[in-house]
Amino acid sequence: MDLAQRPFLNAGQRERELLETHIRNAQRIVEGSSQLRGAFLKLIQMLSMRHDLLPGEALDVLKATQSGVPPMSYGMIAEQIRRELGRNRSSSTRVSTRPHLRPRRSDRCIARSSRMGAKSP
Repeated sequence: MDLAQRPFLNAGQRERELLETHIRNAQRIVEGSSQLRGAFLKLIQMLSMRHDLLPGEALDVLKATQSGVPPMSYGMIAEQIRRELGRNRSSSTRVSTRPHLRPRRSDRCIARSSRMGAKSP
């Protein structure tokens, strides 16, 4: 649509034009989010649940980021943690590249005892 024609559109045509713009922008955001990842991706995932901000058709496009994005590798996550914590991290802090679906029993005991005020070993 030519910019000079927009002021002369009727209400239905303006609504349709705005909807098409929202959908195109949502598609551009989803395409870019797969490269940016991290916090930006989380922001898009949260935006995809906000029915008060965008029309449903645009939200449907954004919802692809909720499950259609491959997970980050554990090695990449561990390396980022090492970079951010640097030498200031405790010698007892381990960064494992192996995913733990459940905390180990010893980790659960430490977490439970620290909540109850006991010192960890």
